[in-house]
Amino acid sequence: MSRRFSATHRSSASTNESQRVRAMEARHRSNAMGSQYQQQGRVRINKPTSLPSFEKKQQGSLLNAFRYAGQGFMSALAERNFRIHLAVGVAVALVNLFLDVPAVGWALTILCVAGVLVLELLNTALETLVDLVTLEYHPLAKRTKDIAAAAVLVAAIASVVVGLLVWVPLIIPHMFS
Repeated sequence: MSRRFSATHRSSASTNESQRVRAMEARHRSNAMGSQYQQQGRVRINKPTSLPSFEKKQQGSLLNAFRYAGQGFMSALAERNFRIHLAVGVAVALVNLFLDVPAVGWALTILCVAGVLVLELLNTALETLVDLVTLEYHPLAKRTKDIAAAAVLVAAIASVVVGLLVWVPLIIPHMFS
């Protein structure tokens, strides 16, 4: 009987220990996120803490906003995939000039190229943010990056289809003349 009691006692002690560890981890996560949580009955209240590094800045000028956007664009140029998409965009414009594409075709191809470039910028920003949050491998970080890359891929495939719809009717008459 004492054997049974001690096994039950150990089991309950390990359960209490695991609950204590989970509670400590939860507190650590909430503090790491910059928030303090209070329990009041069954309602969890999130009270944000003020962080000295994120103090409100004075509203900048419109010129500064454009300067920051330019810095972001130059930063994106360091990314290989962005440069590839930009080069493809230039090639699309040259093909449009060569085929004498009408205005509607130009509008469609410009929107497609811009859409792919915007998604590539967002993908790069999201990947940078994920790298900032975690330097270690994490399945959710991988999933986030993969989904963002898939968005760029879908836009690129749709852009190819639009390009073919615009260009093929203009190419076929040249092939048979």
